[in-house]
Amino acid sequence: MVGATDCERYWAKVDLDGPVPAHRPDLGPCWIWMAAFDGKGYGLVRFGGRTRRAHHVAMELAGIEVPRGRMRDHVCRNRACVRPTHCEVVDSKTNSLRGDCIASRNAQKTHCPSGHAYDEANTQYYKGARYCRKCRSGGRNPGRSGPTGYWDRWGHKAPPPRYAQP
Repeated sequence: MVGATDCERYWAKVDLDGPVPAHRPDLGPCWIWMAAFDGKGYGLVRFGGRTRRAHHVAMELAGIEVPRGRMRDHVCRNRACVRPTHCEVVDSKTNSLRGDCIASRNAQKTHCPSGHAYDEANTQYYKGARYCRKCRSGGRNPGRSGPTGYWDRWGHKAPPPRYAQP
């Protein structure tokens, strides 16, 4: 059970006059957590008898439930922010693609390194990676009509895929 002292201790560690996100000024100022942080930059608080992330507690206090399998995404991109309106409940894929990581940067690419468009007709997917059909059909050696055999995601020769025997 959460006591009144937990709430008082919590709000005493929040700075309500934080920075306004440059990419989303419509959100208003962040509420910055001013106490302990974990290794990833998220605030930590002892609340209700256990240590939890500070923005999780803020959403709980605001009455926002997070269904199982979903996560909280900081729309403001500030991990120290605990303002509930700056967090959105999303699935893991959406959260990853919104972030600044290799997967999100690759997903935003519209053309292959050779300049061909990643469109419906020119894009091939294999084991979670996408490839340019035009580049892959050109073969590895000039004068060849196309690649022979199977290729892994790094463009190396790979053994053929195995299929389950009936």
